Parts: sequence; structure tokens; C-alpha cells
Amino acid sequence: MERRSQFSQKQKLDILKSAKDIGIKKSADLAGVHYSTVYQWQRKLDVLGEEAFLAYRPKSRGRGIKKVTGQQEKANETTTVKNLVAMLRNAILSRHRFIQDTCVRKAKHMAVDLKRQYHYAGALKKKILDELVNVKELGIDQRKEAVNLMELVLSQTRRESVTLWNRDFVRILTVY
Repeated sequence: MERRSQFSQKQKLDILKSAKDIGIKKSADLAGVHYSTVYQWQRKLDVLGEEAFLAYRPKSRGRGIKKVTGQQEKANETTTVKNLVAMLRNAILSRHRFIQDTCVRKAKHMAVDLKRQYHYAGALKKKILDELVNVKELGIDQRKEAVNLMELVLSQTRRESVTLWNRDFVRILTVY
């Protein structure tokens, strides 16, 4: 039983004609499709008639192109500090180098977006550090790594002093 991904309308009609002689389930097995598919073709043939059935062209295979509304697109584009910290967390906790690199690359893009939202870099850094405090899965060494990663990500978007990082980093360490 060889599986076919798609049949022409003529082939479907031939399968339906053979189904009248040997039965729908047997014909479906020979064609390599599920019998419910043959029943669907039969219903379409009954509704359209043979001539219209042969002329019928399906729009596309599968579900087609997904339509995304403007609101959905905007929601997908919105970058938050929480998303950025989650991406950093994933980079640190992952054992696979590829996933780590992908998370860091995505965090860089997020940092660029957040830089546009926050006009003052110090406020952005403070928000990120405050959010890092809420991540319970990270130990002290992992928090250090997260701060270093964040310095790397933000420094590549714009060179700035890291004195605020050092001061706030001490605050993070004293929380735990």
C-alpha cells in the first residue's frame, strides 16, 4: 500500500468508481488513503456532479497561509523586560551550546527593542536586575553569569559604564 500525498480529480473519480465495485474500504486501502477520505470525495461528487467534480481545483494543500491580525502581530513584537530575563534564564540553564547561542542572539535583538522603549539605559538596567531577583531557579553563580550576559548584550547595543551594574549586583547577591 503506497501512500500518495495528493491525487488529481481524475484519479479520485477512478478510485470512487472502483469503490462502487469492491467497496469503499477496500478501494481506500488499494489507493493508500483512509476510507474517510474516500467518503469525503464521494460526498463532494454527489454535491457537485461528475463534470464539476473533475473541474474542481482545491485552493491549496493543508490549512493555507495563516492570517495574523494587526493586534496579534503587535503582541508578538512587544518585547518586555520579563521576556528578556526569561531568554537569559534559558541561555544560562541550557546545557546545549546551540540553544545558549540562540537565546543570547535573541536577547540581543530584545535588548535593541528595549533600548528604543527606554530612553535612559540606567532605568532599563535597573528593571532587568529587579526582574533577575525574581528568577528563583538561578543560583548565585548563575546570577553572576546572567549579569555578565546582560552586560554583554547591552554593551553590544551601546557602550555605557557598568558602575550601576556593579552596585546593583551587590544588592542581588545580598538578597539571597
